[in-house]
Amino acid sequence: MYEGEEGYSFMEVDYAKIGERIKTHRRKQKLTQEKLAEKVDVGTRHINCIENGAKKMSLTLLIKIAYMLNTTLDDLISGSIILKDF
Repeated sequence: MYEGEEGYSFMEVDYAKIGERIKTHRRKQKLTQEKLAEKVDVGTRHINCIENGAKKMSLTLLIKIAYMLNTTLDDLISGSIILKDF
């Protein structure tokens, strides 16, 4: 848990934003979902679900995707983590 100034907060990850960034970088690299899936050793449907925010991914897979897309983890997740008070 993260302790904020006002008390305890929890983190929420916006997987849809991460998926959008992955899709944008994939398209910049002129890769199909099939090709990216092959490069990171998952199914095409898995990449599709990630890009649409319907599926979470492991840190290992996120690292592989960032590497294959010639970008950084920071670039893919920046602005997608939200702290909320409860």
